[in-house]
Amino acid sequence: MCARALNAVSSVHTIEAGEGEAGIRIRAGDRFVIPAGFLKISLDPTVGTKLFRPGLRFLISQLLYAAQPKDAQALGGLLEHFRNSADTALKASPLLQGLDIDSEADSKEVWERVSKDKDSREWFAALMGTFAGIVEEAIKEGDSQKAAWAAYHAATAHSMVTVLEPIFEQTLWRGYLANQVVYEAAVAAARTPAEAEALRLLRPRFESLDEATLHTWINDGRPIGLRLGVSQVPESTLKALAQFHLASFARRREEEKRDADKRAQRRELRVKWAGWGIAAATLLLAVLKAIRIL
Repeated sequence: MCARALNAVSSVHTIEAGEGEAGIRIRAGDRFVIPAGFLKISLDPTVGTKLFRPGLRFLISQLLYAAQPKDAQALGGLLEHFRNSADTALKASPLLQGLDIDSEADSKEVWERVSKDKDSREWFAALMGTFAGIVEEAIKEGDSQKAAWAAYHAATAHSMVTVLEPIFEQTLWRGYLANQVVYEAAVAAARTPAEAEALRLLRPRFESLDEATLHTWINDGRPIGLRLGVSQVPESTLKALAQFHLASFARRREEEKRDADKRAQRRELRVKWAGWGIAAATLLLAVLKAIRIL
């Protein structure tokens, strides 16, 4: 949408198609404006957004790294974000309908309800807010080990609250089901009970093959059945099974990368806390020397 000035205090908003009715024409003096709320990025298919793989990764990183502190001094902003996110999740929960989570009178009932199911989003939201508070207390007390411990739990709970958001969890579940459908469709394609049994027996054989072998077998045009010594199962079915197991390598690599990233983040956090501990000890030693205690 282009905003075109009419005079010093007013403008008109219009959309003018470009050449060949493609794109938007922007003339000299126009100001290109995207209306608030026009662009939406969401996992919810009803929003109308279609994400490609890089966009999906971008969205997930934004959800998980929301309010990340730029440095150690900005940690308070992250803890405040954890508390606010916890309050938002708990206040919106049907589980706590009729209760005021900010009321001391309702606090016992709130805790009893969320603690009944320790796999629920409400439980992790309660943990996130609780551990965020423990981090602040530990920092004030100068207990770096306790602060690091609580920060780990607060961040982990935040991740669980994000993943267990209904649309996020539904998207994960659908992806898992899609992977299962690929394999089950291959089994269903078997024309006889003997073929179905053969497919079940062949699964360990495929799982024992490396990625390069599977890729070669799928693409070199030679029958897979001859290589496996199988003649009762259609070649198209064997190829579908091989493609399923080949795709599992990519899934494992992504999972390993995520795990490696998490381990690296934990190591970095431990190093930072150790560095702060050394710096604090050095400062304390200098102060003691200055006042001639040492």
